[in-house]
Amino acid sequence: MLHSESFKSYDDAYDHAQTMMVERNSPIGIEKMSDPFRGGSVFSVKMVPADPAHRCGWETRCEIVDIGSPRVSHRPPEKTPSHPEAPSPKTPSHPEAPAAAAAPPLNDYEEKQAARKERLLERAENALVEADAQWERSRNATAGIPLGQPILVGHHSERRHRKAIERSHNAADKSLEATKKAKALKSRAAAVGRGGISSDDPDAIPKLEARLAEMEALREKYKAHNKKARKAKEETLPAYALQNLGGNIRRVRERIADLQREEAERAKVEAGEVEAPPPILGEGYSITEDIVDNRIWIEFARGKPPAAVRDIVKRHGFRWSPTREAWIFGLHNGGRHRASQIHSALEALKGQS
Repeated sequence: MLHSESFKSYDDAYDHAQTMMVERNSPIGIEKMSDPFRGGSVFSVKMVPADPAHRCGWETRCEIVDIGSPRVSHRPPEKTPSHPEAPSPKTPSHPEAPAAAAAPPLNDYEEKQAARKERLLERAENALVEADAQWERSRNATAGIPLGQPILVGHHSERRHRKAIERSHNAADKSLEATKKAKALKSRAAAVGRGGISSDDPDAIPKLEARLAEMEALREKYKAHNKKARKAKEETLPAYALQNLGGNIRRVRERIADLQREEAERAKVEAGEVEAPPPILGEGYSITEDIVDNRIWIEFARGKPPAAVRDIVKRHGFRWSPTREAWIFGLHNGGRHRASQIHSALEALKGQS
């Protein structure tokens, strides 16, 4: 093609095609193409070869504006029948697919996880808004300074110039920090609910039993494959595949047994059949097992403890919970062992002082 121009609207392209058609006395083609840079579509006006044998499918690929054609809009005509037809009854050739089953309602733990994910995403969005605002401040701080303008040392504008650059740099640094914060918050939100089956989930036992059934079915499939491979004298699965799978199956079974035992103990405590374990009391602190909350609490009577005490508690994995106003850890044998170590360390620290 000897000539080609692009336009955003079809009417502009058609006007230009009419002008080219008169000037060059040649058929003109209008081709609709996608715009890879701005998105949407553009209309390209091109000359069409005069010889029909060399048009290479232009008649089917795009519209040709012939010489002397009237000025009309070439938008696709709307379907406007002269008289409305009665709607024909729908007669599907195949039965409609059944509607998808509704998702089961979330339990309390799953609702908390969903709310936590939503809070993290909201904080990430706020951080992005702050990043954009700081970036705009960075640009506005030096908006009145021409690009490449050096600092005029000794001039009355030197101090103002340096301050503007400093403000711009500070705002840009804050924008970068806010962007990193938003990225970290989005990563945390994406990780919510993907850390395995939590013991806090009231449906943890049924979920673990379902996972155990899947793993046992996979082990049987592995065994059947190895049996068939040995008969055909083919390579079998490596031994570690079955060994690792067997170890995971034993681990899930043990966890189910632990949860069932803890659930039975919790039911007895709630029914009043047995008493809850007594708290461990120290000088200015207490360590309590809350079976209902499934947490071990460490509470300090005098508010925020000294830095040395906080280091001991944090080093053993306990974290501060603002809602409970206590340092907490999961209620299981590992948590009890950590609580016992914290008690011993705090008593030793008290003896040193």
